[in-house]
Amino acid sequence: MQEDLLQFDADERILTVIRRSLVGLLPHFIVGGLAFLALLGLVYSVARYPDQLAKLGSSGWVILIGFAIFLLVELIIYVLAITYLGNRLIVTSESLVQRLQNTPFHHKTSQLRLTDIQDVTFAQNGIVAHFFNFGAINVETAGEQVNFVFKWARNPRDAVRIIIEAEEAFSDAARLPGSSPPLPPHPEAKG
Repeated sequence: MQEDLLQFDADERILTVIRRSLVGLLPHFIVGGLAFLALLGLVYSVARYPDQLAKLGSSGWVILIGFAIFLLVELIIYVLAITYLGNRLIVTSESLVQRLQNTPFHHKTSQLRLTDIQDVTFAQNGIVAHFFNFGAINVETAGEQVNFVFKWARNPRDAVRIIIEAEEAFSDAARLPGSSPPLPPHPEAKG
């Protein structure tokens, strides 16, 4: 996890890691299930109507091509799931690190000092987002820095609370010379 941090001080601690909700993978799993059902339908058709499929060629070739397409679809879904789950927002005692995984071979990591945070909000739109407790976290920054937007976040209310508490503790500690932020990790926002 520390490889995601751009600058990690010796006294800096990871407070929580905010990950994406598994609900965002639901369309991928539906497509995978439909591909599996299509493969079962193909096998059934070959077994039930061998004479009709003889026009296409050997029934073994039909099943082999269908299975190859099924494996390709499942491989694509696996890569999409790994890419989706590679996104995270890391809250440390001094900074906020956002790792966005756009493709399997490209990710962008951005770091923001807690003192640069102006506002932190979250949005849960719709009944599904409320029922499964996911949403978008928006971190607005001061000046010219890019705002952080983390979609599909698990437990966004708890995550925003942790970010705000970390920012307040870091700001209070920065006012006192020689002190470090007294922040315990928040386990309820992990996972």
